[in-house]
Amino acid sequence: GVQRVLFRSGLKNNYALVGQGSVYMVFDITNLSQPQLLYDTTLPGDIVQIKIVDSLLLVEVGGSIRIYRSSNLFPLVQIGEFPSNDAWVDMSVSDSMLYTVANYSGVYAINISDPANPQYRMQFPGAEFSYSISSQGRYVYYGPGEGPQFRKLMILRYRSDSTFVWKDVW
Repeated sequence: GVQRVLFRSGLKNNYALVGQGSVYMVFDITNLSQPQLLYDTTLPGDIVQIKIVDSLLLVEVGGSIRIYRSSNLFPLVQIGEFPSNDAWVDMSVSDSMLYTVANYSGVYAINISDPANPQYRMQFPGAEFSYSISSQGRYVYYGPGEGPQFRKLMILRYRSDSTFVWKDVW
């Protein structure tokens, strides 16, 4: 089945970007009742996430986040990549920082101000399941998805010295 779907509206066209297994597909959804497949290609692993942030298209696939130009949804033009040993469950971008969350590994901060050379900055350890992450400015919000801490919200503030300050909010 479809793992992630992202819709992007442009000035001239509308597109749906779909990852199904290792296949990346672009559909023209100008007519929502009859989407047209414009492009498909196989990537080197299952597609976990697809996000568009400004001029970047971020695709988590095969144990890494691949960075493409969002101006070229097809064919893909890769400009960078950040490998990982963890399976990230969600990602968010704010102020040229990519924040990812992985079960049992916590939150990672990756500087993507130069998307061709993403740089690892910091990991905030975690020991629980997390399903989503959001960021605004240097603030990162996420929470455990299971267990007695289910209703807890973690707020992290990424600092210029590449550290996190955190607090729990109920």
